[in-house]
Amino acid sequence: MAARNPLKWPGIEQLGREFHECLAPALEQMTSADGAMEEEARHGLAQLDAWLNAPCAATVKIDGTNVGVDNTGLLVGRNTVVEPGANYQKVDVWTLLQGYPEKVELFRVELQRLAGEEVIAQAMLYGELCVNGKYDYAEVGIFKGWLCFGAMLVPGAQDAHLATRRLSERLRAEGFNVRAKEAGVLVAPSPQLEDLLVRLGVP
Repeated sequence: MAARNPLKWPGIEQLGREFHECLAPALEQMTSADGAMEEEARHGLAQLDAWLNAPCAATVKIDGTNVGVDNTGLLVGRNTVVEPGANYQKVDVWTLLQGYPEKVELFRVELQRLAGEEVIAQAMLYGELCVNGKYDYAEVGIFKGWLCFGAMLVPGAQDAHLATRRLSERLRAEGFNVRAKEAGVLVAPSPQLEDLLVRLGVP
């Protein structure tokens, strides 16, 4: 039985639902008899304000499946480790991603330079493995290819919770779209990430 993926890509928030859940308490209380807003409603409005005023990056959604590769040569699918030499979703991912652990290490080193004293112990690039042939993926040359959409970083400090927060703050100050998560720091699409991936030859 395949080992579990130790650094899963986090689930994506359902923005429409989250938006409604933040706004609903405020609307309900604003239309009540006294119109006073409680802490929950004020917090929800503050969250909406942060979203609406945050930088935004949009990318094309590719219909495929998650595959990650880290700086040590570990390959993972959405939930499990891909054993050396094994195919994943009928694709020879080991041949497809040959040489990528070295690129991920260069990615880690560059982010480490930007992070200063905040040690990055592990970096994993995640991408979409284009296994769906329903669209024009074969015509445009990406069918059974891999396209990076983000990364996960694991800090090396003993206090992982604090280190994750500090690392995300450092990289955010450098313009990256990052967020502290339970497993590590999520690096989402941004012009800074795209520029770095292009320089490293990562599609």
